[in-house]
Amino acid sequence: ANHRTNLVNLERRRTELSARLQKTASEKEELEARAQEIARQRDELSQKLAGTEARRRQLHREKVATEADLAAGRTEQRETEALLIKTREELADRRSRLTSLLELQKNFEGYGRGVKAIMLREEEERRRDGVYGLVADVLRVEPRYERAIEAVLGERLQLVLVESHAAGLKAVDYLRKAAQGRASFIPLTEMEQLPLVPEAADLPAPEDTVRAVDVVGCAPEHVRLRNYLLADVFLCDTLAAALSLWARNPGERTFVSADGEVVDKEGVVSGGALEGVADGLLHKRREVQELADTVQELELRLHLATEQAQQLAARLQAADTQVKRLVHEEREEELSQLRLERDVARLQEDLTRIAQRDQVLHHETEQLESAMNEVAREEQTSRDAVAAGEGEQTEREARLRAMQGDLLRARERAESVQAEVTKAKVNAAALAERREGLARSVQRMQEQRSEVESRREKLQAEIAQGKERDAALQAKAEMCQQELRRLLAESERLREELGRARAHYDQAQERLRGGDEQVRQAREEARTIGERRGKAELALQGTRLELTHLEQQVRERHLMELADVAAARREAALQLEISEAEEQMHSLREKIDALGEVSLTAIDEAREVGERFAFLSSQKADLEESIAKLRSAIARIDRASKERFRDTFQLVNDRFQQVFPKLFRGGTAELQLVEDPANPSAEPGVEIVAQPPGKKLVSVNLLSGGEKALTAVSLIFAIFLIKPTPFCLLDEVDAPLDEANVGRYNEMVREMSRSSQFIVITHNKRTMEGADSLYGVTMEEPGISKTVSVKLSQQGATAAA
Repeated sequence: ANHRTNLVNLERRRTELSARLQKTASEKEELEARAQEIARQRDELSQKLAGTEARRRQLHREKVATEADLAAGRTEQRETEALLIKTREELADRRSRLTSLLELQKNFEGYGRGVKAIMLREEEERRRDGVYGLVADVLRVEPRYERAIEAVLGERLQLVLVESHAAGLKAVDYLRKAAQGRASFIPLTEMEQLPLVPEAADLPAPEDTVRAVDVVGCAPEHVRLRNYLLADVFLCDTLAAALSLWARNPGERTFVSADGEVVDKEGVVSGGALEGVADGLLHKRREVQELADTVQELELRLHLATEQAQQLAARLQAADTQVKRLVHEEREEELSQLRLERDVARLQEDLTRIAQRDQVLHHETEQLESAMNEVAREEQTSRDAVAAGEGEQTEREARLRAMQGDLLRARERAESVQAEVTKAKVNAAALAERREGLARSVQRMQEQRSEVESRREKLQAEIAQGKERDAALQAKAEMCQQELRRLLAESERLREELGRARAHYDQAQERLRGGDEQVRQAREEARTIGERRGKAELALQGTRLELTHLEQQVRERHLMELADVAAARREAALQLEISEAEEQMHSLREKIDALGEVSLTAIDEAREVGERFAFLSSQKADLEESIAKLRSAIARIDRASKERFRDTFQLVNDRFQQVFPKLFRGGTAELQLVEDPANPSAEPGVEIVAQPPGKKLVSVNLLSGGEKALTAVSLIFAIFLIKPTPFCLLDEVDAPLDEANVGRYNEMVREMSRSSQFIVITHNKRTMEGADSLYGVTMEEPGISKTVSVKLSQQGATAAA
C-alpha cells in the first residue's frame, strides 16, 4: 500500500515538475526574445551615441576656431577704438585751431582799422564797389621764405586791391564818412596801364641770392602786382651778406635775409623782432590752408575708421552670437551624449540581468530534468518493490522516506548555493560594467588631452608665424622709409631744377620785354585796346552783377522773377519818366525799409509762442498749487512745532521747579516766555527767574557766578530727566561750585545714575569719591602720557570683607 501511495505521490510530483519545466521553458523563450530586442535597441543607441560624439567634437572645433577669431577681433577692435580716440582728439585739436584762425581771418584781426572796416562789409557790397581783396590774399610764398617776404613787404601786405581809382576814391570816402581810420588801395586797371621800371625788370640776381619774384606765386592776372612789389627784391642768407651785396651795387636792389632783416635800395637797414600788424599774415593764411587740408584728411580717416569699427563691431557681435550658439549646441550634444550613454548602460544592465536569469533558468531546467529522472527511477523502483513483495515494503518505505529527506535537504542546499552563485554573477556583471564605464571615461579624457595638446601646438605655430610676419613687416617698413627718403631727395632736386628753369624762363621773358621799339609801340596800342576792352567788359560785368543782384532781390523780397515782370511791363516801362520813377522808387524803398524785415516764420513763431505760453501757464498753475500746498504744510508744521514746544516747555519748567529746590536746599525757580515789545509777532525768548533761599525773586543774570552755575546745572538735569539717555557726559560741571554745592551736585548725579551711566570729567576730590571707577591721565615723563584706572567699587568690597 505504501509503495502504491508512493507511486501516486511520485505521479503527482512528476506532473508538478513537468508544469514547472514547461513554465521555465516558456520564460526562457520570453527572455531570449527580450534579450534580442534590448540588443537591437542597444546597437541603435550606440550608433546614435557615436554620431552625437562626432557632432560634439565638430561643434567644439568650430567653437574653438570662432573663439580665436573673436579674440583676434576684440584685439583689433581695441586697437581700432584707440585709433579712433587718437584721431578724434587730433581732429578736435586741429579743428579748434582752424576755427580760431578762421575766426581771426574772418574778423581781419591783425589788420589796420581802415582795412578791417573795408573788408568787414558784405562781400556783395564790396564787389559792387570794386573791392577785390588784399595783397596778402593773392600772394603764395614757400614756407622757408615767408618770414623774409613778410618783412620786406610789411604794411604793403594790407594794401587793398580795387578795380580802379574811382573804386579807391569811393572806399576812401566811405572811410572818411564812417571815421574808420585809413587804408591804402591799389587800382588794378591803372596798374595794368603802367610799365614796370626797366631797370628793376632787368636786374640780374647777384651770386648767392634768389629773386623774390621767383619764390612768390600768384594768379596770372596778378603778375604785374607781384612784380611791382618785388621786382627789385632779392633774398640772401644773412644780414651781413645783404650789406655786402648792397655795397657792391648801392641804390639798385633791396636785399632781405632769411631772418627778415631788410636793406633797401637807399641802404636803410630794418631788423629786429617782427611785431607789426602785418607780422605772420602769409604764415597764418598758409597755416589755415594746411589745417583745412589736414582736417579734411583727418575727417576722411575718421570716417573710414568709424566704418571699420562699425563693421568690426557687427562682425564681433555675429561671432559672439555664433560662439553662444555653438556653446549651447555643444552643451545640448553633451547632454544628449550623457543620456544616450545612460540608456546604453541601462540596456546593457538589462541584458546582463537577462543573461543571469537565463543561466538560472537553465540551471533550474537541469535540476527539474534531473528530478524528473529521479522520480522516474523512484517510480520504477517502487513498482519493482511492489512486485517483489510486501515484506520489504516497510524497509523500503523507511529507506524511501530517509532518501526523500536527504533529497529535500540536498535540494535546499542546492537552491541556497544557486542563489549565492546568482548573486555573485550579478555582482561580477555590475563590476564589469563599472570597469567598462571607467575605461570609457579614461579614453574620453585622453582624447580631450590630445585635443588640448594639438590646440597648444597650433597656437605656438601661429605665434611663431606672427613673429615672422612682424619681422617681415618691419623690414618692409624700413624699405618703405628708405624709398620715401629717396623720393623726398628726388623731389627736392626736381624742385631746385624747376626753380632754375623758372629763373631762366623769367630771364627770357625779361629779354623779350626789352625788344625793339616797334614791338613796344604795338604793345602800347594793344594795351590801349585791351584797356578799352577791359573797361567795357568791366562795365558789362558790373551791369550783369547789378542785374543779377536785382533779380535776386526781386526773387527774395517779392517772390517773382524779374525777367517775367520786365517782359509783362515792357511797354509801360518805356513810357515812364525816369526822374518820376526814381522818386517813386526811392519813396517806396523808404517805406519798405521803415517796415523792417518781413519774417516768413511769424506764423510758426506765433504758434510756438502760444504753445510755450500754454506750457508756462500750466507750469505756473502747478507751481502756484505746489506753493499753496507747501504753505499749508509749513503752517501745519508750525502749529505742530508750537504745540510740541509748549508741551516740552511746560514739562521742562515743571521738572526745573522740582530740581532747583533739591540743589539749593530750598528756593523757587521757573522758566518764562518773554515776547519782544518791538516785534510781537517774532518768536518769544526764554527767561530764567530764580529765587535762592533767603533772596528775592530775580532774573538769573543778577545771581552770583556759583548760583548761575548751579541754576544752569538744575536746568540741564531737568531737561535730562524728561527723556533720560543711556549715557551722559559731564565735563567739569562742578568747577564753579563751592564745597556745599558740590555735595548736593554729587547727590543729584548719584540719584540719576540709577537709570543712566554718567561719565564725569572733574578735578574735584569729592566728586571722585562718589565714582565707581576712576581713569586718570598722568605725565610721568615729559611728552609721554599714561592712563591709570582704579575700580573703587571692588576696593570697597574688599575692604568691607
